[in-house]
Amino acid sequence: MKLLITLLLLASVSGGALSQYTIYYNGKGKITLPELATHYRIANINVDGKHFVGNVVEYRMDSSLIMEINYDSSGLKQGAFRYVMRAEGAIDATFADNKLLGSDKLPDSLLLIISKKEEFAKGMYIRKNDYPGLKPLLIDNYDAEKAESTADEEKELFIIVEDPPKFPGGISRLYEMLGNYLVYPPEALEKKVTGKVFVQFVINPDGTTSEVTVVRGIGGGCDEAAQYAVSKMPDWSPGYQWGKPVPVRMILPITFN
Repeated sequence: MKLLITLLLLASVSGGALSQYTIYYNGKGKITLPELATHYRIANINVDGKHFVGNVVEYRMDSSLIMEINYDSSGLKQGAFRYVMRAEGAIDATFADNKLLGSDKLPDSLLLIISKKEEFAKGMYIRKNDYPGLKPLLIDNYDAEKAESTADEEKELFIIVEDPPKFPGGISRLYEMLGNYLVYPPEALEKKVTGKVFVQFVINPDGTTSEVTVVRGIGGGCDEAAQYAVSKMPDWSPGYQWGKPVPVRMILPITFN
């Protein structure tokens, strides 16, 4: 079985509102896709202030507890803190006005991790639509009112642009990512269905993917498999025309052979 993938480029959250989110992180502490995550947090977030509020719990992907930490309404760490190591057990400490009391118990690496989480760092692989309420954190200079007012202006779709959309990490990473989702359907294998499925999609001005459709298929379940894989792509860097991000229509041929 062989899957060959090639690429063709065809030329709000209200102010101060708090909502609970599950946020997935990779090993470097950056927000990422659930499928690539090493751990996740369940947290209340003040999106406008860009900080955690209240009790925040962090888990490994096997749902074992990593740590529990508390924040006040302004985002300062306050009160009880617990960090659970797999072998050594739990370490308990206390925060007061963002300062850790008894920090001699905790390794420097852990203190660095706690600090990095405050940055809400962008991950290389992310789908902003998985975090709809967090767009102000995930998109540079996000302006909700401007985004809404310019939505109608950006309906024109481009095929060829001055600066094409780019997949994070390059085309080789695109192949790698699609390989996580692309499966040769059993029906196609049994019937020896081969050929190319052409999947069309749009890279929006914020880098998200939409309008994923099969424009030419081969049947046997291959069309659905290709469409599913493409729909799971993380966000791209958007295409630019006249110095501003614009929606760009693209086609991805996926070969089943």
